[in-house]
Amino acid sequence: MQKPPQLLPTKLEDGQAPGIRYRIDGELVPVLHTWLDGRARRPTRAAL
Repeated sequence: MQKPPQLLPTKLEDGQAPGIRYRIDGELVPVLHTWLDGRARRPTRAAL
């Protein structure tokens, strides 16, 4: 017999990526909350 379906998590309390923190809430409609830390990398002269 197959396992019954399971609900996937609907919340992420403390996600992080370079320069940003985020949280995901919501049951039917996901809501994304973001916080920027202001430390984004600036382009180098070679990229200009």
